[in-house]
Amino acid sequence: MKIILTFFFAILLANSCKPSNSELLYGTWKHSEIREQKNDYDIMNIQEGTSSETIYTETDLKQSKTATTVQDFYLVFDNETNYIEYKVGMGMKFGFKLSNDTIYSNGEPEFKIVSVTNKVLNLKKLKTGKPVNYIKSNDDLSKFEILN
Repeated sequence: MKIILTFFFAILLANSCKPSNSELLYGTWKHSEIREQKNDYDIMNIQEGTSSETIYTETDLKQSKTATTVQDFYLVFDNETNYIEYKVGMGMKFGFKLSNDTIYSNGEPEFKIVSVTNKVLNLKKLKTGKPVNYIKSNDDLSKFEILN
């Protein structure tokens, strides 16, 4: 019986030493997306003419160009009640609550924590069902303006 109780308490002690999701959540998390944007644009108008009189023949040449950009998104969980979401050059501050691996923002369920470690945060956006993977980041975000 002593062996069973000792084993039981050892399991409880091992589980209590593991950091909770809320403790692991604090810090700066970065997600990068590669976005492709297709643009159609005019290259030039070709003009033909003679020396005595000008005769124009216009030809519009169009070409498609695909631009690839990398956009970075950040989530910064600074304490138990606030987080800042950085995207498109600005930050927006939100209140949040963590309950049963669900992050509530302004009272509405926003994210489901699929998994979290010291280096990787896997979330699922509840409105879209889209999984999003973040990595722990030390990037300087002081250049971003924060809107309240």
